[in-house]
Amino acid sequence: MPYFQDKGLALGTATAALTIYGLFSILSRFVWGYVVERYHVRSVIMVNGLLVAGTILFLLSVTSPSVIMVYAAFQGIILGGFIGLNPLLWPNYFGRGNVGAIRGTFMPFVTLSSAFGPLWVNMIFDSGGSYRPAYWILLTGWLLFVGLMYFARPLKRPGAASDPGLSHGPPAS
Repeated sequence: MPYFQDKGLALGTATAALTIYGLFSILSRFVWGYVVERYHVRSVIMVNGLLVAGTILFLLSVTSPSVIMVYAAFQGIILGGFIGLNPLLWPNYFGRGNVGAIRGTFMPFVTLSSAFGPLWVNMIFDSGGSYRPAYWILLTGWLLFVGLMYFARPLKRPGAASDPGLSHGPPAS
């Protein structure tokens, strides 16, 4: 919202964009769920990460209210997917037996980064008068995430092939 207002957009326009983002985020989870049923979650989340990076580039070029609405819809579709895909990674990499403990260990870090992320972006803006450096750092982070996911292979476990949730593709028919 502050970024959109800094671009000269009215508060009402920025609020409408946030509403569009939320609606598309909710609706997109059905689409991403359909996709992840057909392809391994690792591949899908890598594509999703590249798309998030692309939306950051798109955000840097947003200049008009109509383009902001398109951006908000795309961002909702893509980040809505990440929100749904992220929990599917844990059992694929660590098994189902310890998912609660593992996610419980990492969740405080996720919550803190979510809480302090906007503050960090605004600190960068306040120190330099531009959001661009923060968004370039975020873009780099998403690309790093995709690169790390490329190298992170789910562990091979006995019986993994018989568990469709741990397989590397759609179930055999």
